[in-house]
Amino acid sequence: GGGECCCVHGVRAAVTALVGEAQGLFDGLSALGVAHLRVNGWLCVDVCVRASTEKSEAPNPNQTLLLLRPKEQLLASLPPDHSPDLATLLQAADPLKPFRQLSMELRMSLERLYSLSLHLAAFGKGRIVQCVTKSSVYLVSPLAEFHTEGKVAAS
Repeated sequence: GGGECCCVHGVRAAVTALVGEAQGLFDGLSALGVAHLRVNGWLCVDVCVRASTEKSEAPNPNQTLLLLRPKEQLLASLPPDHSPDLATLLQAADPLKPFRQLSMELRMSLERLYSLSLHLAAFGKGRIVQCVTKSSVYLVSPLAEFHTEGKVAAS
């Protein structure tokens, strides 16, 4: 009796945990198009189903990575097995520094910077843009919402 009950409760607890993880995955994908899941407390799984809004062109040395969230938040969200290069890029990312300059400063190849930046863009954590300069001109969409609950504020 008691051994069977314990085994049943163990299975029930495992199923309950799995259901909770699946619900979290569904909620993240529904709300943001991306989700981070840690299966059994150790296996990290990142899922992205959002259609990419990035240009399909390859990045160039005069572009840069614009982070869409604070560096500290992105660094804290990295999984334990993250690439050290990814953390290095996140710490050094600056919309005023083109990939060419970052490559020299970080002693990282342009190809590696592009790969990491495209990864961040695919997961909605960054965007590859033209470098910000003194002569940069920007236009705000007339459809942009600036309410604290608006789409621009939320992203």
